[in-house]
Amino acid sequence: MVLAATILWSFEYILAKLALSEIHPDILIWSRMVFGLPAILLAVYFRGTQISVSTVSPAFILSVGLSGGLLSLYMYTWYRALRWAPVTSVSAVLVAAPAITLLLNRIFLSRDISQYQIISLIVTLVGIGFLTLNYFVRSNKIQNDSPVTQP
Repeated sequence: MVLAATILWSFEYILAKLALSEIHPDILIWSRMVFGLPAILLAVYFRGTQISVSTVSPAFILSVGLSGGLLSLYMYTWYRALRWAPVTSVSAVLVAAPAITLLLNRIFLSRDISQYQIISLIVTLVGIGFLTLNYFVRSNKIQNDSPVTQP
């Protein structure tokens, strides 16, 4: 299942990169949201989950609004980054997602963090550090290698 999801995401990233050469990111974002919502609603329906008007509470509305807002912010930054940078560089940022989830679980749900998770978190942060350092070294080298004209 994880392998299938990874393959589907890789196709999505490539297709999005190709689409962004012709389509503005805002159009791509909103079309994904508009066509994605019915797919999510169908999944909820076939799963047998029922949401009635009587069960909708302010907490539910806040949760859905916060989730939707975070998803919109993610897609806003993701598609803009994908428009200007290589797919491999942009997708490498997603490596931080498990670390962020681990920390949020600790902060909001008071869940304990095991030794293996701490090691995983450290390795992830070191990897992100190397990616960031590589980016700055390469971008600085490109700027320094450019020809300088003397007046």
